[in-house]
Amino acid sequence: MKRLDALPTILKLQQIFKLGYVPSRGGQSYRIAENGIIKNYASIPNCFAHACFNLTNEQLARFNEADFRAFRGFVQSVFHMNNYIAKDLFDFVKECGLKVQRSNGKLPKYSNEWKVALYFGTERFKKDYHFLLLEKDGTWSSKIGCESEIKYFDFPPKELMCNYEYPYQLYGIFKITNPFADRQKLHEGQYENSKSNHFEVEKNI
Repeated sequence: MKRLDALPTILKLQQIFKLGYVPSRGGQSYRIAENGIIKNYASIPNCFAHACFNLTNEQLARFNEADFRAFRGFVQSVFHMNNYIAKDLFDFVKECGLKVQRSNGKLPKYSNEWKVALYFGTERFKKDYHFLLLEKDGTWSSKIGCESEIKYFDFPPKELMCNYEYPYQLYGIFKITNPFADRQKLHEGQYENSKSNHFEVEKNI
């Protein structure tokens, strides 16, 4: 699904990833103090942007509320099928110059790859989504909406409550690749703390 309103956001992301960027926030907080002034970058990226793009605060300084609306624009009616929403989400990622494919749950083999876990949940008449990101230390990070707090999991649970009263169900694990980034085989043990398991996905994208 092409979204003209998201084109400025896509163009910014294309520029970043064409320079070879891969997720590298690590433990960087979205809420920081600079020269005695508190800056909170958490209001731009939601779970989708945190996991699939994982931009640094320096990069997020170029983004604004319109970009947040672009990241958030995939919430659908409860009647929409999960696989159609997943396709819309990952089509957006692909338009930014990245590649996406289903994962067998194994850890990344190359430096230009990263893994995300996609969940779906239902609230009233809306179908919502949530993402986790596999970090370099083998944990999976979770960012809820505009919140600055990051939660960590040893592995992606089959069911996730987030901060809401309704559960999200694991839809699948996906690998994202930046073809513009340097591709090097990862050293053994880079994800040595990971407790990842293999998961099935409902549908191909």
